[in-house]
Amino acid sequence: MGLSVTEYLLAKGDTVIAAVRKPESMKGHQAKYGADKLLVVKVNVQSQEDVDAAFKEAEETFGRIDVVYNNAGYSAVGEVEAMPLEDAKDMFEVRVSFKKIFMCVRVAHFVSRRLTSLARLE
Repeated sequence: MGLSVTEYLLAKGDTVIAAVRKPESMKGHQAKYGADKLLVVKVNVQSQEDVDAAFKEAEETFGRIDVVYNNAGYSAVGEVEAMPLEDAKDMFEVRVSFKKIFMCVRVAHFVSRRLTSLARLE
């Protein structure tokens, strides 16, 4: 869903900061829309340092952030009882962790006083 929202916003002419685990997945979009409309940053949402760096780079590049849209998550397919505990814990932390949401909101508040909206969609 995150990619669909990114594509929609870019098609409307908005500027987007895409925080992704694999920046190489956005190369085609970067070529199509250019650096003045799309900033792609590598972020592990479980890392405070990554979150801080992403907001800092966004502010340095565009000067402000109007909306934070958080759609971080991934899924594993298979039997729950066969999944290693660490994998299950990581998946849960990324999908529903209050800590992750709090980190993004806290950094957004201090980085950009122009933040007008925060969205979390599942």
